[in-house]
Amino acid sequence: MKSITILPNSHKGSNIVMINFPFDEEIKNHIKLLAEVKWSKTLKSFYTIDSSDNRSLLYSHIRLKNWFVNYDKLKKQVTAPLKEDYKLLLPTLSGSITLELSKFKKWLQQKRLSENTVNTYVEVTAFFLRYRLLKKTENYTVKLIEQFNYDFIFLANRSVSYQNQCINGIKKFLVFKGIEINQLNIERPKKERQLPAVLSVEEIKSIFNNLTNLKHKTLLSLLYSGGLRIGEALNLKITDIDSKRMLIHIKQAKGKKDRYTILSHLFLRLFREYYLAYKPKVFLI
Repeated sequence: MKSITILPNSHKGSNIVMINFPFDEEIKNHIKLLAEVKWSKTLKSFYTIDSSDNRSLLYSHIRLKNWFVNYDKLKKQVTAPLKEDYKLLLPTLSGSITLELSKFKKWLQQKRLSENTVNTYVEVTAFFLRYRLLKKTENYTVKLIEQFNYDFIFLANRSVSYQNQCINGIKKFLVFKGIEINQLNIERPKKERQLPAVLSVEEIKSIFNNLTNLKHKTLLSLLYSGGLRIGEALNLKITDIDSKRMLIHIKQAKGKKDRYTILSHLFLRLFREYYLAYKPKVFLI
């Protein structure tokens, strides 16, 4: 079985994950299909920017080939990139505050938030509480939060998305503590809105015409025709395809919400061909 090793690294001031494997033309061509993946002459390796979305996309893409992926050395939590010349040394948390964070985590879990969201909120709140110890204050004020935003996030060149995660986590902690957050008037920064690159009809046709693997073609057709996320497609079951009503039932997707999307006639014909060839038992892909 072919093997790929995923390693953490930094490149050009950003956190990345390297994709290492013994030279293999099939692996190389498969990895190059991902637009997010680039080749580094310096590292002599393929890599992509380290983010939750990129990790998920990379794992799913490799899993299509049923290759072994070794990511033991990859940290579970994605850290935001830091400026090389900036370090903020925060004191460690006391036992009592650690216990309070443990209670906060259970409180979040009772709210039925996703595991990733719970872990992120607890992590960023821990940073905020350590920063409060650094400032030697017992009060939770807007000024303290603004100072934390500037010293811990802005000066370290962390992203707007990470800043919003910090603010969301702090807000949840203040609610947990019974502190009225409306009076604090904590605002979240606005994220940049950029127009996506839209492929032309000819480019889309060219992609599908060059796909020779029936399974890959079926998956890509499902994503394109139904407007699904890759995670949603991989979690689809055969029973979620309603050919009578020409609908696809997507269960517990982003935000733990169910929804329906259209089932394309062209995709349905391709799916039936795929079904006869691969005979899936439970999951569609």
